[in-house]
Amino acid sequence: MALGQRPYRTDPRLMEIHAGRWQGLLRDEIMARHPDWAATDPTALEIYEAAEGGEGLTAFHARIRDFMRSLDGPTVIVAHGLLGQVLRAEARGLPLAEAGSLSNLQGCVYLLENGVETRLDPPE
Repeated sequence: MALGQRPYRTDPRLMEIHAGRWQGLLRDEIMARHPDWAATDPTALEIYEAAEGGEGLTAFHARIRDFMRSLDGPTVIVAHGLLGQVLRAEARGLPLAEAGSLSNLQGCVYLLENGVETRLDPPE
């Protein structure tokens, strides 16, 4: 465990976006059901916004903002990629529409400080 024996908290506001009827499907499976989208190459956030019975970006964004407003100091957040994109866009003051174009890499740390993002990559 990365934190060793240090205490940590979980927060349901950091759950990944709910995809409704598409929950558990792969991108390729969703695109096969909606071939008209394949040509437009939508971002993952655009796909989840359209998810039948899903949470939607407005509600997703609202709970992320609520979580961020509850922070009272430096915080380490471990979460999935789409949540990370929306959280990072919010922290940087970017419009929600730009969140899907942010990088969504695994195995790195995104340091957010004073509206500036720095990506820390693991040593090779």
